[in-house]
Amino acid sequence: MWLVDRPGTFWRRDRFELWGTEKLSVVHCDRVVLTILKPKYPEFAEKIGALDSNGTGPQKPPALFVLNCHLKAGFTNARRRLQQSFKALDAARKQVDKMGDAVGKIAVIVCGDFNSGGRTAVRELLTTGEIHKEYREYDDGANTVSLSATCLLLCSLWCACVCVCVCLH
Repeated sequence: MWLVDRPGTFWRRDRFELWGTEKLSVVHCDRVVLTILKPKYPEFAEKIGALDSNGTGPQKPPALFVLNCHLKAGFTNARRRLQQSFKALDAARKQVDKMGDAVGKIAVIVCGDFNSGGRTAVRELLTTGEIHKEYREYDDGANTVSLSATCLLLCSLWCACVCVCVCLH
């Protein structure tokens, strides 16, 4: 039996559908799965502020990007977790570019098992949009990892990421 270490993303089929073909809507990127969903219910557009000026409906269909992570565990893998997160956000940006004018506003959810807690580089990237070269990540034993490179968030998505950590062990 061959096992693949990838997270699974589930959604209510009566509320959402894949944005387009599976090739466009589901992207695997180093222990992160990006799933792009199109809402089937009008309240979603209202919740993310995608209604037109009349308030009657979205001019273009909105999308929900779900980045479901299972990042590399272990204190010594802080740089790897940051790279995994950055690559996933960059993959989302590339999908937005591919979608072009077909998509309206985009909501983003980043969820999963980040295999870290507290003030981490991944959290810093998701909440501030950048990591400076001076940033240091600490473990419980006061050890430090220098991430040494500046990583700017290149993702120009409509809203800030909503971070939720759900550990399913």
